[in-house]
Amino acid sequence: MGWKGKVNPCLTVVFETAAAAALCAGMQIMAEAGVVPEEFRLKKDLRAARKAHAACETEAQRKEA
Repeated sequence: MGWKGKVNPCLTVVFETAAAAALCAGMQIMAEAGVVPEEFRLKKDLRAARKAHAACETEAQRKEA
């Protein structure tokens, strides 16, 4: 997990703000620790819910999904 054996994008990009650099560093630390940010999990869950909703054929199925 993390950047082991790979080029860290934080080291190859010039950031316009300190906040962007700090965000990248924080993401790197979380990736190396094997932690997934809550936003990523929520986006994954939302994609799955949208896919399930789109697969529904009746209004009753949509309400259930």
